[in-house]
Amino acid sequence: LTSFRKKSSVNLLDLIKNDLSNLGINNPQLSFSFSKLLDFSSSGLDSINLLFSANKGYELKKVTDIASGGEISRLMLCVKKHLFAVNNFSSIIFDEIDAGVSGEIGRKMGRVLKDMSQTRQVICITHLPQIASLGDTHYYVYKDEAKTSSKTKIIKLTNSQRVEEIARMLSGDEVNDEAFANAKKMLDI
Repeated sequence: LTSFRKKSSVNLLDLIKNDLSNLGINNPQLSFSFSKLLDFSSSGLDSINLLFSANKGYELKKVTDIASGGEISRLMLCVKKHLFAVNNFSSIIFDEIDAGVSGEIGRKMGRVLKDMSQTRQVICITHLPQIASLGDTHYYVYKDEAKTSSKTKIIKLTNSQRVEEIARMLSGDEVNDEAFANAKKMLDI
């Protein structure tokens, strides 16, 4: 198992580096650090750490110690993209995979999610209009609060409701004509 992991890690690193470059991390450096455990764990005898640097000339360190929120989001998307491609899952759920990113990078991440959805179902919970506008179907999730309880509810948005929601995501509470125009452009309407 250790030998297979080490061999597979080389191919995975090349794929992830390429994807990270496409997501705005121009000089990603990645490596897996393998060490042998004294006793078997539920995942074998290996302790594996992902080492990372987003900048040329910087030392590789554990991803948990060095990466920003946006870098972690992009890295996780890349890893999950390739795991999804080789596993036989019928669907995958991303809960705010876009944390720490916005604008152009958010749109690029949305395109990765869109590409993934061409073969199997991708469900994405997002607050970024750049990602939400690329979905085939758009649901609005909200909490309905009563005096003593709250319930989470979900509704499928119509095309016009979707424009309104994207416009709201773009501009906040005060939706104006520019936000509606931008929402329609993002949705290709």
